[in-house]
Amino acid sequence: LYAAGGPSEAGSLRRVEIRRVGRTVDVLDVYDYLTRGDASRDARLESGDVVFVPPRLARVRALGEVLRPGTYEVRP
Repeated sequence: LYAAGGPSEAGSLRRVEIRRVGRTVDVLDVYDYLTRGDASRDARLESGDVVFVPPRLARVRALGEVLRPGTYEVRP
């Protein structure tokens, strides 16, 4: 994702898919990495793999006296 410039504004961070030979082999929730630095579920990419970022779903905005104000994509 970093090498490609990250997902666009319309891209989901909740369901990034790793596809290998036409099938999904792993699904990542990038929020775990961004909010807690949790890299325990990092996927090993192989030659020919595709990192697919689907369109984002619903978002909410948290403002005011909260620890992390911002706009967040919500899970279904």
